[in-house]
Amino acid sequence: MPPHLISLKGLSRSFQISNVFLDLTVTENIRLASQSRLPHSTSLFINKKDKEELQVKTDHILESTGLAPDKHKLARHLSHGDRHRLEIGMTLALDPELLLLDEPTSGLSPAETIETMNLIHEISKRVTILLIEHDMFVVMTISKKIVVMNFGKKIAEGTPQEVEHDPEVRRVYLGDL
Repeated sequence: MPPHLISLKGLSRSFQISNVFLDLTVTENIRLASQSRLPHSTSLFINKKDKEELQVKTDHILESTGLAPDKHKLARHLSHGDRHRLEIGMTLALDPELLLLDEPTSGLSPAETIETMNLIHEISKRVTILLIEHDMFVVMTISKKIVVMNFGKKIAEGTPQEVEHDPEVRRVYLGDL
């Protein structure tokens, strides 16, 4: 299926390398993603009710992602971590049922990683998240259920505590103990 149809079915994703519109403001990035959900999303004319709803939705996402103070900044002037949060905000604007996050903390500072972990935790209260992440601190801290893969095959599944003590996981990822 083409990406826009997959998205309409409730699946949204962020990329390891942020994929935002650098020459648009933070607000414009979120609003554009939100607008894609309108029945006539490509129309140059938006009725007053839709425009007001778009603004409310955009403002809510800006607040919930912590980007409201930067709402007038061009995306190109955001830090690496803020670009990741902007992309997550854009995915939320698509009203997903399932959100795929590909390495959302990749390249982030420790402080940005914690901010992103907190954001993911908050999002997980209302949206199912599939997280692909190599930072084990992040995985073990925010995950409720973990599936461990090795060369494309599942070797373990369970809670963080179960996976952490799984002998096959320890053998494959920590070497023979």
